[in-house]
Amino acid sequence: MKHTFSKFTMAVLVAGTMLLSADYAKASGAPAGAEALERRSMEADSPKEHAQLAKEYRLRAEEFDAKADKHLAKANELRKGSANPMAAKWPGMANSGWQREEQLAMQARRAAEESRQQASRHIDLAIEAQLAP
Repeated sequence: MKHTFSKFTMAVLVAGTMLLSADYAKASGAPAGAEALERRSMEADSPKEHAQLAKEYRLRAEEFDAKADKHLAKANELRKGSANPMAAKWPGMANSGWQREEQLAMQARRAAEESRQQASRHIDLAIEAQLAP
């Protein structure tokens, strides 16, 4: 009986973890085709494929920049709103919404920079594949 309960508990925990990780992936802000784009990136051989991937990575970078701008605007809006009284007394303990928005903006900027680096890498690979015999 004890082993049956243990296996059942483990199954529930695994299922719960899978559901939570799927929700986190949806909320993380990464475009839906990120895995497919990465897979195509590994399989690309021709200059045309690399150029297409560079374009898609550049477009992703622009999307992330737009998200970062939105988060910064929201942070500024929250900062101007009513102040949390706890922030005046114990600033380290105050949970500010604008700080979370600034963190999200910073993450979006980092993702945009990574996408730009990937785009640049694929441009270089396209040129190299085109010029190499």
